[in-house]
Amino acid sequence: MLHAGSARRDITPPVGTPCALGLDNEALEVLDPIYLRAVALGDGSTQALILAADVIGLYRYADQTVRRRVTRATGVPLEAVILHATHTHQSPNIRVQNGEFLRARGLVSYSPEFWTRFQAAAVEAATEALADLRPAVLHYGEANVRRIAGNRRLRQPDGSIVMRGSRDDSEQRRAYPEGYIDPLVRTLRFGREEGDIVLANYCCHPTATGGDEGPYITADFPGYALAEVEAALPGSAGIYLTGPCGNVNPGKYTGTRSRQSDAFHMGHSMAQAILCALADGRPVAGDALRLRSQEVLLPLRDSLPSEQELERLVEEGIATYSAAKERGESMPGGGPLLNALCRLHCRRHAQGDFLPAQVTSLEWGDVLLFALPGECFLEIDHTIRGHYINHRVICAENCDYTASYIPVPEAYLPEAQGYEGRVAHVAPEAFGTLATAACEVWDSPPRRPAQTAG
Repeated sequence: MLHAGSARRDITPPVGTPCALGLDNEALEVLDPIYLRAVALGDGSTQALILAADVIGLYRYADQTVRRRVTRATGVPLEAVILHATHTHQSPNIRVQNGEFLRARGLVSYSPEFWTRFQAAAVEAATEALADLRPAVLHYGEANVRRIAGNRRLRQPDGSIVMRGSRDDSEQRRAYPEGYIDPLVRTLRFGREEGDIVLANYCCHPTATGGDEGPYITADFPGYALAEVEAALPGSAGIYLTGPCGNVNPGKYTGTRSRQSDAFHMGHSMAQAILCALADGRPVAGDALRLRSQEVLLPLRDSLPSEQELERLVEEGIATYSAAKERGESMPGGGPLLNALCRLHCRRHAQGDFLPAQVTSLEWGDVLLFALPGECFLEIDHTIRGHYINHRVICAENCDYTASYIPVPEAYLPEAQGYEGRVAHVAPEAFGTLATAACEVWDSPPRRPAQTAG
């Protein structure tokens, strides 16, 4: 029989904590609390943990560090610990390797205190969720979501792409149609006598408060949605997983209210859709909890500089930033420094011209939950869903953010690049490589599990 448990920890940092951009980007206001939430699943022989944190993304070092600590504390195998970032852009800086690199050079870009607290919260929530395991009946539901998502890549008559921002000030860009989106929120309801656990999954940037990585702390519309759902279902606990949304944001419907008001209203719309999905949910019969995890090698793009060249660009960026500070100028993110640092650490985690990444999937009955790396375009969600046509599929991206954008190949064409194709670390083939790996997870014999971290 399926068992489920949950827990959460408040990880809201104090004002003054460096936010997602790091340099010159300290939090000025907390709009609402942020959390690290955990759901534990088990069937008596297999256990798994799903952790979701209200941060922009966890790179390889942070992802591996937290998951290994959870494994050591709980005994749940490393490959069965899924760590997901909801991708709210207004959140504390969690680029730990970048932060330590800069701290060694006298620059403050992240909070070691927040990083320590984050690790402790993950271990505590995971341990408590396992202790909360109780018999559960799984229900799957889905419902339409209104006036949140829109495709942010607006194709012009000449084939070029205009980007629609998360808080766009252009009435013309807001007037464009929603475009290619997935309008459904998908829910898993773990019905328990002790209180239900609700998992919600939707494919849209949680950036009603802005995709500018500004000096705010917020869980954005998913946080408001979960609070409303939990209030409507006394004794329940919620967790939110952001689906592939690299080309989808809420910019069509934001900008006429304040940041916080937009997040609140979208959170209400999301909550109502989640409650409708729960009401229409149907039981899922299953006999065992199964897990598969396999490594995939994502090809890096040819234009990604070498490690030595990136080191040079980083040092140049530090010098430029330091000179600007001496002149009394603000330079959020250090100008080009942040991008160079992220590419450098991508190179340092690579194996030659390939970046190792992980695809993990859980199965109960005809429900499949996939944990994907990077910030994938929506098309990968539909590719996986189309392949597993006889299953009900939940896709969560941003489980290890090292790869950053994983766009469709077309996004690399000069006339269709927009933004993502210009800054992506991986090659155009990476989308197909990752999609194929996900589609093969349950079509091939299980591979030998990875070694549990010591």
